Amino acid sequence: MIEDIQHLLRTIENGKREEVWEAAKELESLTTDTVLCLISLLEKAKGAESRSAAAYVLGFGRYASARTALEQVLDDAQEESDVRGHAAEALAYIQSPRSVGVLLKNVEDNDLGVKYWCIFALGQIGDAEALPALKRLAERVGSQSYEKHSLRAEVLDAIAEISQRVVPNGNR
Repeated sequence: MIEDIQHLLRTIENGKREEVWEAAKELESLTTDTVLCLISLLEKAKGAESRSAAAYVLGFGRYASARTALEQVLDDAQEESDVRGHAAEALAYIQSPRSVGVLLKNVEDNDLGVKYWCIFALGQIGDAEALPALKRLAERVGSQSYEKHSLRAEVLDAIAEISQRVVPNGNR
């Protein structure tokens, strides 16, 4: 598969017009197939590590088409917390304001990892809708931490990030 991708990239770089566009279409198809396979792994893989890795790739690839699947995984209280945390982190990189509702719901989760990554995601998305909930959370999170990361510091960072993006009249 890697050789196929390299061949397609070389064709895009050096091919004739028709060859360039044919290669581009093939590469797009490969990418779409890969994303669909990753979403399937996220939803159905037996191991939590595999589901976490699928969420990781979908997020860092910023594949917006995976948003709904990632939100469903995050919102599934029966799912492993590590998988849910990776789903929240992935939503941070996809940065869709449509994810704010599910992130706000799960920022109240009992698992500190899920909570941490939801806070991070809300800060990355930067939607002012999250400010009231984050300000309330900042008042009560205390000294809780996730893997040596202070939740309070993350909340304050998220509030600062959102506040920088919001113009005085409350619009983005």
